[in-house]
Amino acid sequence: MFIFLFIILLCNIYSIVSQADVGNNQNIPESFDSREKWPTCVSKIYDQGSCGSCYAVSVATAFSMRYCIKKGLREIIEFSPQNLVNCLNGCEGEFPDVVWDYVKTNGITTDECLPYKGRRNSCTNKCDNGNQKYKKYYSGEVKFMEDENEIKKEIMTNGPVTSMMLLYNDYYNYRNGIYSHGTNDDSIGYHAIVIIGWGIENNVKYWIIRDSYGNSRGEGGYMKIKINDASGAGASAYCDIMNGEYIEEIIENIGDDNGDDNPSTNTQNESKKSSNTKGKSENTGKKGNNSVNIIVNICKLLFIFLYFL
Repeated sequence: MFIFLFIILLCNIYSIVSQADVGNNQNIPESFDSREKWPTCVSKIYDQGSCGSCYAVSVATAFSMRYCIKKGLREIIEFSPQNLVNCLNGCEGEFPDVVWDYVKTNGITTDECLPYKGRRNSCTNKCDNGNQKYKKYYSGEVKFMEDENEIKKEIMTNGPVTSMMLLYNDYYNYRNGIYSHGTNDDSIGYHAIVIIGWGIENNVKYWIIRDSYGNSRGEGGYMKIKINDASGAGASAYCDIMNGEYIEEIIENIGDDNGDDNPSTNTQNESKKSSNTKGKSENTGKKGNNSVNIIVNICKLLFIFLYFL
């Protein structure tokens, strides 16, 4: 009898522990705004202009805010979108995992060192002010998420994340309220954004996002986009994993203005390799959830078998 009771106890303990994450979802509030939780860690709104640099603006500002939150700073350090424009794909756009991986591998300097120009310049370890030391900040490993609750928990714990969305012509007509794509026209491209929170109005759930077209657009540079909208905003998200302390490095040897310090080629190749494994890793996670029920059922069958033995 003791063996039977012991098996039942083990099965119940395993079931309770494995379902802990499901219970945690109940702690996600109906609305959340990172500007209210971390008011000293709000990055400035950029205007990307005619340059397709939303990828650079989104990662630089998201990392600025996450770094500020991690360090508990009273004043945010603004990281440089121009640094990423110079050393990655200029004004031609880029995938978010490539950009995050670049910051993890090669670091990013400050906006004070390299202010935004809206065009691609040489990728060098030199500030616009030649007397200023070039300082790099490195992010953590790249994290990819597709679950709405996982994205929300990441934002409310560690700060804003980046996401991609499809652009439609009606996007540019947004003034206020909740944006939801309502026409059947084809998309005109992709756009990188930063998700800082979420909410609900009249039973419509929405993401709060930072755009990169200046303070005069939308609600002071911010938008509300319907969750599960056709644009795909928030359907997936990227950030860095906040393990340990962030690394900082001061470059004593100033780069040559005419030199090419761009190490992004290998970085992009590695990022593309990691992109190809996303589906596999996500499917593994889903199988893991199913294995919980399988193991519990095996325990029950084992108990029945021993009972009649």
